[in-house]
Amino acid sequence: MSFGVTSTGYNPKLISDILADIEAKQKSDFGSQVNTGGEAVLGQLNATFAAAVAEGWEVLGAVYRSLYPDSASGEALDQVSAITGVTREPATHSTVDIRCNGTPGTVLLTGRVVSVDATGERFVSVEDATIPGAGFILVAYESENFGPVVLSTGQVLTIETPVAGWSTAAAVEDAELGENLETDAELRLRRLELLRVQGTATIEAIRADVLDVDDVVQCFVFENASNITDSRSLPPKSIEVLADGGTDAAVAAAVFGSKCAGIETYGHPPSDVTETVTDSQGVDHDINFTRPDTTPIYIRADVTYDPAVYEPATADQAIKDALALLGDSLTLGDDVIYERFQAEVFSVAGVVDSTLFYIDTVSPPTGTSNIPLGIRELATFDTGDIVVNSTPA
Repeated sequence: MSFGVTSTGYNPKLISDILADIEAKQKSDFGSQVNTGGEAVLGQLNATFAAAVAEGWEVLGAVYRSLYPDSASGEALDQVSAITGVTREPATHSTVDIRCNGTPGTVLLTGRVVSVDATGERFVSVEDATIPGAGFILVAYESENFGPVVLSTGQVLTIETPVAGWSTAAAVEDAELGENLETDAELRLRRLELLRVQGTATIEAIRADVLDVDDVVQCFVFENASNITDSRSLPPKSIEVLADGGTDAAVAAAVFGSKCAGIETYGHPPSDVTETVTDSQGVDHDINFTRPDTTPIYIRADVTYDPAVYEPATADQAIKDALALLGDSLTLGDDVIYERFQAEVFSVAGVVDSTLFYIDTVSPPTGTSNIPLGIRELATFDTGDIVVNSTPA
């Protein structure tokens, strides 16, 4: 049997193979009468040596597997991905504008810290600001920790770095959640998608080019290869790029650089965008694409709770956060499934029952069924649009 790197892959020696080789060599050198049994001193030494050698074969196997994207992990996967110009997406901070109230003329230097009473998470200002005559100013903050750090509208904030003349701080919007460090599975998938950028004019290549634009989080590409307008309203021989995020100019440039010459680009009203892209010859081209039609979702949740576990002052907000996070996980065209959201209230400890649950596209909500969305629609969620009423069970 062949061991090591073979035509079928890596085949390591097992500890039983190594031990058999050692014993065979000893009997060849010292005679067949030598005692290599497990009860003998030599046999016990052989077992120790074989285990050490087997570890070496395991290390060699790990090195072999680290050469390939599907089996590499951690830093080895970073190195393999870098060969094709793909690097792991770093963790990012959550960001939010915080209203700072106080005496006009008060200077707030970068690095002012506020904390969220409910969670203890800290946010740090990233710009200098001076409170104007109105008595308040919106200041850009980012979370001290990386990843999706939640700060919801109306949550109580404590000023951790007091400044004379700065009285209160308040979140007037939900924080834009940061990202955790990209996982191995996510990096492998993105590497495959970005490899398609090397091609052009295909649906996959166009989508990969647009997804590579800074701040684009979702993208779908539709095509109509027929000679008549199709059921999605695409004109004959056209493509439609549906992009969420990124600047209009950057998205249009990516579409122009990847689409096939002579193919029309389409934007679906009312969220259609037209951008002019100038080619290397100085000729202008109108590039059309579509932005998602956003549909705000409103929720009312009435729950009963166990007073020994559930503290309304913080748990009501926890339900709002859980519902908003679930909503943020939806992608373009995803329907809002009533029962999935109602079940989410039970993710908060102490909830006994959901006595009333409404979900709707209008306020106040009265709906008790799924909300279907079209392929160009995106449901949006804000904790300010979620009402939680809790009573003891």
